[in-house]
Amino acid sequence: MFLTPDKIRTISIAGRTLTINEKIIPDNMVAPKDVASWIKKGQPMKPRALLGGNGKPRGVTVHNTNMITAASGTNAAEQYSRATFNGNMAGVVVHFYVWRKVIWQILKENERGWHSTDGSSRRSSQRTGEMIGGNIDTIAIEAIGDDAVTTETTALLTAHLLKTHNLVPDTDVYTHKYFYPVKFCPAYILPNWSGFMAQVADFYNVKEGDGLFRVQCDAFKTWDLAVNQYYKLIRDGYKPMMVQADGFFKVQVDAFRNESGADTRGAELKSRGYNIYITTKAGVPVSMAV
Repeated sequence: MFLTPDKIRTISIAGRTLTINEKIIPDNMVAPKDVASWIKKGQPMKPRALLGGNGKPRGVTVHNTNMITAASGTNAAEQYSRATFNGNMAGVVVHFYVWRKVIWQILKENERGWHSTDGSSRRSSQRTGEMIGGNIDTIAIEAIGDDAVTTETTALLTAHLLKTHNLVPDTDVYTHKYFYPVKFCPAYILPNWSGFMAQVADFYNVKEGDGLFRVQCDAFKTWDLAVNQYYKLIRDGYKPMMVQADGFFKVQVDAFRNESGADTRGAELKSRGYNIYITTKAGVPVSMAV
C-alpha cells in the first residue's frame, strides 16, 4: 500500500510555494527484519536522537539517488519514502525525498538521520574553527534522478531550510562527498555544484521581486565562461542578457509573468543542451556593449 501523509503543509520561498507530504517515522517503529548492521530486526528504524544533541541543525546535506520507475498511481518520492518504512533502503534514513515538484518528509527537522556514512564522527566544517558531522548535525535532502525540475525544487527546499534554521548558503550546505570523500554524491548535481549553489543563494536572498519568472542559463564565477554562454545563446537565436548577483555572472533568457511560460521556455532550452533553472531574482544588468 502507498503511504498516506499524516500532514500536508505548504511553505513559501522566493515567490514559490512548495508542498510537503509529511509522514514522520514514529519513535516506536522497529525494523521488521535485519536492515543494516546498525538496524537489526527489532531495533529502532531511526536514530531517535536530536541533531547536535539539542535539535539545532548546523547544515544541510544534499544527496542524489537513482531514478526509479514508480508504480502506477504514485511517484518516486513516495516510493523511496515507503521503501524506508518497509526496511528496504539498506539503513539509509534521510529527512526529505524530492522528485520534480513532489516532496516527502520522513524525519523531523530536529532529528538525526543515517545518510552521510560518517557514523557519529565530526570533522572540520566549512565554518572556520568549527566541527560538524553529516549524520549528527545536518538535515538530509535526497534528490531523485537527474532532472532540472528536481534540482530546482531541491535548491528551493535547501534555501527554505537555511532561512528557517538561521543558516547561510556560503558555509552551511554540504555534499555527501564532503563527509565521505570516496562517494561521488550528489552525483548529478556535483558536476555543476557552483551553479546549484548560485541557485540556492538566489532563492535564499530574494525579497520582494517584480513578479517575473526568469529563465536562467547557468551562473558562472568567471566572466569568460559567462560571455561564451551569452554568445552561444545568440548564435542559437535567443536574446540573452547578462546580470551579476551573489558573486556570479548569470545569463538569463526572457522573463514571464506566469511560471508556466518560464517552464515552457526552460524545457525548450534544456532540450537544446542548456543547464537551466527558473529564478525570480533579476540581478544587476551587465552591459555587453563593446
